[in-house]
Amino acid sequence: ETRSPLAIMIGAQKSGTSSLHTYLVKHPYIIGLQNKELHYFDHHFKASNSSGIFRAQGRTGLLKRIGEFRNPRYDEMGENKSLVLIDSTPMYLFWSDRIPFAMSCIIPWVKLIVTLRNPISRAYSHFEMFRRARKIQKDIEFEEWVDKDIELLTETGVLQKKIPQNTFAGSSQEMEAWKRYTRTGTFGGIGRGLYALQLRHWLKAFPISRFKIVLSEKVYNNTLEAYQEILDFLNLPPIIIEKFRHFHRGKYHSPIRNETKERLAKFYQPYNKELYDMLGDKWNGVWD
Repeated sequence: ETRSPLAIMIGAQKSGTSSLHTYLVKHPYIIGLQNKELHYFDHHFKASNSSGIFRAQGRTGLLKRIGEFRNPRYDEMGENKSLVLIDSTPMYLFWSDRIPFAMSCIIPWVKLIVTLRNPISRAYSHFEMFRRARKIQKDIEFEEWVDKDIELLTETGVLQKKIPQNTFAGSSQEMEAWKRYTRTGTFGGIGRGLYALQLRHWLKAFPISRFKIVLSEKVYNNTLEAYQEILDFLNLPPIIIEKFRHFHRGKYHSPIRNETKERLAKFYQPYNKELYDMLGDKWNGVWD
């Protein structure tokens, strides 16, 4: 248990996870890995539930994966119980239909950190990252990229026309629809911004006390306060970092169109409202 991750940053992608991870591993009691993203539960987790050794297999595999990316301080964890090992794999939040219960079975003591960004800004940042990396056609417009993912969300049943959202939310049908959507191989350009849906799945596996959910905009605009809040969540003493540098802030080839922004604001509004209700008054209207 000592050598299994005590803290995992599970997402959201393009919400400041790289910057936050860099700040956290500057703390003398936090140990990162040579690869920030371990990707154990999404790409490497294999265990047989029917064999009755699901938990043992899972922990053995996790420790092996950690060992592949150990840094020189890793061995200190056996002697110093104050040290925290951290993994930051933002894919985990998105794959909420398959990861939470496996993780809760294998490392039920884990603490989970989530950063959430305005879903419109997150989607456009995601698109621009893919454009720069040439993972999408060079001449495709953001609006076409949006349309394709909304179409996929509709085809897989995540976006419902027959069942009212207040009935569909949290239902087994929603879980099955999300499973169909994520298994299409989509990168989730728009779907990743449905935070309330994904968190509902995670909260079925872990109590809310296991989560520290941080507003991404706060990490950028009030970095020290956000940083100290996370250290407090991890039961670690505060430290002062003189200068915070933000990472992976790529340049956009053009700003998002106002009409597209308005369309997406309308699209995300009911899901944002669900999120505000889920997380309490501090979150009320943060992206309105």
